[in-house]
Amino acid sequence: MLSLLGKESDLKIAEMVGITSASVARMRSMLGIKISKKGRLWQRIWSPSMTATLGTVPDKVFAAQFGIGRNTVALKRRSLGIKAYRIPAKSRRQWTRPMIDDLQLLPSAKVAAKYALRDQEVAAKRSELGIPSKFKGWEPKKFTPQMIGLLGKRPDKVLARNFKMSVWMIRNRRNSLGIPPFKSLNSPWTPEVLAMLGKVSDTKIAKKFGLAAPNVLFKRRKLGIPPAPYKKPVKWTFKMVQLLSTMPDSAVATKLGGWANDSFS
Repeated sequence: MLSLLGKESDLKIAEMVGITSASVARMRSMLGIKISKKGRLWQRIWSPSMTATLGTVPDKVFAAQFGIGRNTVALKRRSLGIKAYRIPAKSRRQWTRPMIDDLQLLPSAKVAAKYALRDQEVAAKRSELGIPSKFKGWEPKKFTPQMIGLLGKRPDKVLARNFKMSVWMIRNRRNSLGIPPFKSLNSPWTPEVLAMLGKVSDTKIAKKFGLAAPNVLFKRRKLGIPPAPYKKPVKWTFKMVQLLSTMPDSAVATKLGGWANDSFS
């Protein structure tokens, strides 16, 4: 690389070595090497027709058409302030239900060819819907009566793994049949726990039932239940302490007006 500095253009060296032309120029400047006439001529290979094509097609297509590195094309386009090529909005198709279903059943290339779509459009739709693009081991299958019978009785993720389908496909079929999602019988949100939300602090509920305090907080907010009223810490007087040795805790709490309920629990 060092032997080429100044003899070839920074862009050409960058393409050969696989770095940016800015890095090449910086190194050449540090070594005090000036670019040769040959290098300057190479930088002026861009014809008016080539320059006019920048931004009208993807950089990858431009590079293949004119035999220039993709990075070189991008650098030239940016130096001229030309934005990268984008799919025109008018050419974007509206996705219908059969097209989305084919994303589950066909590779991206076949979907693009079938509906005359660009690869970028198919990839973007897959990403939006969370549909996997690799189908190795995920052969399309039809829902058998046995498979339909398990919908809603197991988590969608588990069924997707067992049936070798995407979670989206399982959820879509379950919703189309009006089957509610699976709910674990071991859910921690028992009627007893739900009845305490908003009446006792989230921390105390979490401690009593072995839950995480943030989970209790999120559950309460999801149900629209306001937090339990804040109670200032009790300031115990000497007379109050003396009562503890003369009667049960519940009797002390009742005598003091119930404000010590939390303190004695």
